[in-house]
Amino acid sequence: MLVVRRQLASVKNGVPLFAEPKSDSGNDTVVELSQATIGALMVHRLAQEAERELWGSAYVDHDLVFARENGAPYEPTSVTKTFRKLAIEAGLRPVRLHDLRHGVGSLMIGGGASLSVVSKVLRHSSIAITQSTYVHLLGGVGRAAAESAVAMVPRQGRDQSVTTGAPNAEIGTPSDAEKVPLTRSDGGAPRGNRTPNPLIKSQLLCQLS
Repeated sequence: MLVVRRQLASVKNGVPLFAEPKSDSGNDTVVELSQATIGALMVHRLAQEAERELWGSAYVDHDLVFARENGAPYEPTSVTKTFRKLAIEAGLRPVRLHDLRHGVGSLMIGGGASLSVVSKVLRHSSIAITQSTYVHLLGGVGRAAAESAVAMVPRQGRDQSVTTGAPNAEIGTPSDAEKVPLTRSDGGAPRGNRTPNPLIKSQLLCQLS
């Protein structure tokens, strides 16, 4: 867990100006970190301690996580330019440094995180902003969530065949009582298979007369 209590706002005439991080609640910003990120920060901290010892009393200690070799803060604009340069050298599509924030949101939603969690991490003022920003990703996440929910329901195989005869009768084989001839010598339909219609009978009588 990382707690951000202040951030570098700008540097004027070599003097750093710090400000509280943007937060709707007014409290310190808390960021949950993965184990890999924590490990990388620990390695960075050890390297920073070595630089502090090397510079001795000349080290300008502002207690910054990211600083120059002598402890002085980076110019915000220089960080942006350096990031763009490194992205081009790595053969990546040029993006703004701020776009990394959107990348985190996309990865979290793609990984199945809820909108409320993503909104909190990105410090959006409302969950509606998060939803409108990443609406193009929500369809796939919804389908994945539905599949996950279905997979959690235990299912057992069961016989879903349909029978019309006795429980022990062979499927598809009618009994002797059910066997009715399909044709009759007099050309009529099997007895009892049709409901008499008086209207049809009266029309036939009129035609014959």
